[in-house]
Amino acid sequence: MADETVSSSKSNIFWGLFAAAMGAFIVAGASGLFGHQLHTTDGTPQWVGIFAGAIFLAGGLAVMLQSLPAAKPMPDGSLSPDAPRWVQGASLALALFIVGSFAAIFLWIAFGPGERHFSGGASFGGIHATGDFSGHANEMIGRVMFGAGAVLACVMFIAFLISGARRLMRHDKV
Repeated sequence: MADETVSSSKSNIFWGLFAAAMGAFIVAGASGLFGHQLHTTDGTPQWVGIFAGAIFLAGGLAVMLQSLPAAKPMPDGSLSPDAPRWVQGASLALALFIVGSFAAIFLWIAFGPGERHFSGGASFGGIHATGDFSGHANEMIGRVMFGAGAVLACVMFIAFLISGARRLMRHDKV
């Protein structure tokens, strides 16, 4: 069982590094660090690309952090209640950054200036529907869907913040 845990931990660290490297590459590209600015469509601000890459970077770091022996990972992948405070604090900060970044991007898509173009598809009972959703009504549907996602992400952010702060305060009392 110990060999399986070490193997799983090494695999998690590898995939965490992979995700973090992908995120760093996206952040660098969106920031213009490769010598040219990426061209965005429809006036999308530069920060949206930077945040999108940073989500992968933070996610990779979170996977690596939770795989460290100091994190005392539980069999379900969560942190042990007796993990060091710095591990719990860093894990909370990464989770808040990820959820907050999703919220910021979704909020911009839902409420930001400019026209939006949505496309996609659906499948139900063997019937497949795809299409280019354009026009004012479909733009409104897309914005409403991203607005709902933004609300959900904001609620998750608040829930993570409260539960994480409580967990860190309990850790201080122990």
